[in-house]
Amino acid sequence: YHIIPIGFSIGGYMALYFCQKYNNKCIHCFLLDPSQITKENIKNRIIEKKNINGNITNKKFKELLNNIQKTKGTREEINYIRTVSAYLRTIFISKKLKLNLPVKTTSFVNIQKPQKTPYHNKKRINEIKILKEMNPKNYEAIVLINKTHKVFNKKSTIKHKSVISHIENIIYNNYV
Repeated sequence: YHIIPIGFSIGGYMALYFCQKYNNKCIHCFLLDPSQITKENIKNRIIEKKNINGNITNKKFKELLNNIQKTKGTREEINYIRTVSAYLRTIFISKKLKLNLPVKTTSFVNIQKPQKTPYHNKKRINEIKILKEMNPKNYEAIVLINKTHKVFNKKSTIKHKSVISHIENIIYNNYV
């Protein structure tokens, strides 16, 4: 059997790591507005998330999870758990993910208009350049212009059917 991992946002980390770990079973990887993966961008993300998380301990993290399980948690607690989880995944990926992509990877990169934060789009474009240089045969970026990171929600200016059609075309033209 052949696997085609697809990851959205921080799930892009997991899709790439899966391809790296099981590259003999994976034939292609699709990333939908993935989190940035180059060394400099991951380092900045870790610093940013660490500043938000403060000194989280395993004990405190487990207490929060147990509280959310019992009481359904407050919106603040749930967002904090989400942020800490993203931080932990980023730490894991910073240690495990290699930027030499073992399988063909197509990334739908979202350029936000208006920009979410200063330099956001510049970092995204620079990341495309670095990944293309490192993986000339295995990396393709398709740039999308959108108002939000959530590329498939109602505010999106992207027609999600065109993204799905593009993925289908790649699969049918290369693997079927």
